[in-house]
Amino acid sequence: MSNRTFIAVIIGLIVVAIIAMLFVSQSGERGVTPETIIKDLSGEVMVSEEEEVVRPVSSPKPESKINIYEACNSALMYMSFTDGESAEAFVAECVEGKHPEVIDRYIESIGIDSAAI
Repeated sequence: MSNRTFIAVIIGLIVVAIIAMLFVSQSGERGVTPETIIKDLSGEVMVSEEEEVVRPVSSPKPESKINIYEACNSALMYMSFTDGESAEAFVAECVEGKHPEVIDRYIESIGIDSAAI
């Protein structure tokens, strides 16, 4: 294969690739584009009249109860203790309600509205 034939084949492949990209990009315009998405006040995501309605996927709502032992135990990840006994004592005090800031931080970290509890 000569250099001219090789260059012609490469140019032909580039042209075919450009045509394919144009075809794919035009077919994508029929889908939902950022310009067609409109958010209404209720939080539902809707598209223009010629498009179908798209609803956001709702995540399951968290339960309104938390596991106090788990909340107090999770505090051990960001606190330091000199030994295991003092860590166990802290968890016991926390479960008794002596460290409410730990519970508040846990509730905030899992994204539950504290009014729901």
